[in-house]
Amino acid sequence: MIRDFFEERKFSVIFTVLVLMLGTVYYFTSGDGSIRVDPAIFEDLKLKAAYTPEGQIKIFALADSNELAKMKASDGYSIPEAGTMIIGSSESAMMIKEGKFSKVGDKIDNLFGINTTVGGVLKRTNTILDEFHFLGEQQFNQLDGEENRAFVKLKEGKEPKLFYTYLDGENSKLKFNLSEGSLSDYSVIHKIAGEKYYPLILGYSEAKMMRQEKLFSRPGDMIKGFFGINVTIVGVAQRTNTSLDMAHIIPLAEGDLK
Repeated sequence: MIRDFFEERKFSVIFTVLVLMLGTVYYFTSGDGSIRVDPAIFEDLKLKAAYTPEGQIKIFALADSNELAKMKASDGYSIPEAGTMIIGSSESAMMIKEGKFSKVGDKIDNLFGINTTVGGVLKRTNTILDEFHFLGEQQFNQLDGEENRAFVKLKEGKEPKLFYTYLDGENSKLKFNLSEGSLSDYSVIHKIAGEKYYPLILGYSEAKMMRQEKLFSRPGDMIKGFFGINVTIVGVAQRTNTSLDMAHIIPLAEGDLK
């Protein structure tokens, strides 16, 4: 009798098991194989901007170990130990292509003033974390880079956004060109109805995403209430295949935005 009961309902049982399995997979991923990110990782996240001789930017991060432990590694481990570095998926692919390393366990000498070992590569998240290098506190402090330049802002339910403080006319180590707009407009702060509109340059990928979301269409467009400020899109940077492609370049510091 019991056998007949399960025989009659075997397709329902199989379907239920499959749903539970798929639900479990989706819980730990975003549905496309990438890993969901707990927003808590961005709390107290410290960043350093380092620059190649050509003026390209590389982002190094110091994150809470408990939060990094929630991340998944595609190879190696997810928490940097003494003298090791954990790399985001996109940056790892770029470094391998450039011949900087070939596998987890490889040593990289004189990386912006430090000698380190690749301890792990994180699984893809489809966020800015894919572009980061994570270090332990000692190597983060030793790294030759700028603090208070790059920072991440996060709105509830929204993707984390990378910002870079760039002051008009400064002799910055960051070098970039625009594919749209004019850098001369970056010096202009508009005032409309008593409210300031600050200039904003978008990275290539971020501009594409914001256009898809219909937040702007062309340089000159204005956005009100953008992370607590008003902005004028003055340009789109040329594609660099670095974290700059996902950045917002703005003449303001982290404390000026919400």
